[in-house]
Amino acid sequence: MRTNAIVFRRPGELGVEDLALDPVGAREIVVETLWSGISSGTERLLLEGTMPPFPGMGYPLVPGYESVGRVVNGLDGEGPQSGDLVFVPGARGYVEARGLFGATASRLIADVAKVVPLPETLAEEGTLLALAATAHHALALKGSTPPDLIVGHGVLGRLIARISIALGNPAPTVWEANPARRDDSRYEVIDGAADTRTDYASIVDASGFPARDKRERRLGLIFADCNKDVGEIHTRRFQVNAHMPRFHRRGLYIFDGVFAVILELVDL
Repeated sequence: MRTNAIVFRRPGELGVEDLALDPVGAREIVVETLWSGISSGTERLLLEGTMPPFPGMGYPLVPGYESVGRVVNGLDGEGPQSGDLVFVPGARGYVEARGLFGATASRLIADVAKVVPLPETLAEEGTLLALAATAHHALALKGSTPPDLIVGHGVLGRLIARISIALGNPAPTVWEANPARRDDSRYEVIDGAADTRTDYASIVDASGFPARDKRERRLGLIFADCNKDVGEIHTRRFQVNAHMPRFHRRGLYIFDGVFAVILELVDL
């Protein structure tokens, strides 16, 4: 069996390649991919060659952990059956490449215990399941408190805010520099540079960008006496200044915790 896959041949080089697949295992199913999300964090780091080393890391690799597809070869009477729509958080079986995390290909071999059945109404929105898990993970970390400030109103920031409210927490304030993304009436979305409040008790950074210029100076002021959670693994260039020593220590811990949700989904 063969598949067309996105392959990172080496850092900075990618293409679509025809790859051979291993035989399907006893506890595995075959899925034809319909939609696949692209991570601007994890996959960007893998493409750039700047991902911190972890077991199984290496090139060439097939990226992807946000695919939705239809089962074409299921297990008799167990798990999703042929024709069912499923979320695939990772795939294996590439003879000529590593699967990190392997779900960006036209045909996938996946562990039946790891795919998630989806209702047909979700369709391509099912690709957000991994990001929703990351958002929930950021809220459920041991010792964390519900955020009263979220930095960034992209997809992850929106998910964190909405999941936090769904869990019964007070609506947070959200900082967003782009006026076009300040579009949710369920909570306050404002320009952080204009916010004069300095008593935020719990902050989640979901911006995906380095903290610098006005935002860095503002965070330097309000991070003095607050609990800080980083809900985004994509902040490797976050500039920690002299005013934020506690953020540096806390941030490294949360970085590892958020990255773990992806490893848990794929089970390397």
